[in-house]
Amino acid sequence: MIRDAVFSLVLTLMTLFAIAGVDHLPCSLARNAISDTLAWPGGLIAGFFYPQGVHTGRGSVGWAYVALAGNVAFYTLLWFFPIRMVTAVRQAGQGRSDA
Repeated sequence: MIRDAVFSLVLTLMTLFAIAGVDHLPCSLARNAISDTLAWPGGLIAGFFYPQGVHTGRGSVGWAYVALAGNVAFYTLLWFFPIRMVTAVRQAGQGRSDA
């Protein structure tokens, strides 16, 4: 289970680097839509802590940190559950019950 969590965290970091790489593509409406959609979970989570987002007063550096942490948490869980299911199916196929 710890191995699955570490693997999902590695895949999360790769996913976040890929999302950041999208911003280096030529500017277009499609690129902006893809970037915004993939970064949306972190922004949604940060919205609970900073309801006005980066537009509060002079802005908030904390919003960006919370959004990044939210994306890490979201994508880690998004990767963890399928990895965990594949591991369970593999172990069941081998006749092992110590998941």
